[in-house]
Amino acid sequence: MKLLPPLYTRSLIIKQFSLEDVNAIFKMSREISLRTWLPDQVYESIAETEKILHSLINQYDDPGNPKISPVVLGIFLKNSDNLIGHIGLSPQLDEVEIGYAIGEEYQGKGYASEAVAVFSDWCFQAFDLSVIYGITAAANESSCRVLEKSGFILINQTEKPWHNKIQSVRIYQKNN
Repeated sequence: MKLLPPLYTRSLIIKQFSLEDVNAIFKMSREISLRTWLPDQVYESIAETEKILHSLINQYDDPGNPKISPVVLGIFLKNSDNLIGHIGLSPQLDEVEIGYAIGEEYQGKGYASEAVAVFSDWCFQAFDLSVIYGITAAANESSCRVLEKSGFILINQTEKPWHNKIQSVRIYQKNN
């Protein structure tokens, strides 16, 4: 397994998942906010969560191009090493999209903005990217604020299929 270096922010450590994270990921996937905004990341069982976690960990073997396959890391509190969320890049057409989630207990504390700002800046260098997109439901005002605070610029708002329903989405962009 190729190790991606941990990223340290003021309050957080962004680092690779391990199999020990399965219970925390499952618990987070059951929260109302994830069910609402990221329904494809809601898991029905520990076994399903473990299968997904294995897949994410296997991506670390060759994290060379997020335009081809996702790279997803855990967001941990620096002072306790508790897993509070995740952040990653996924292929989006010929570019990449940033995605993130923070557990409900830790929302509203600035952790998402802190993680997105540091992770996106690191990704430009680590993966030689010129642009990163952020796409979110327009109704998810918290996620829109996170992107804006992290240096992403709104480039479009449109109606499109998003998480299995037609809805208004905002497309943000951050350039290197």
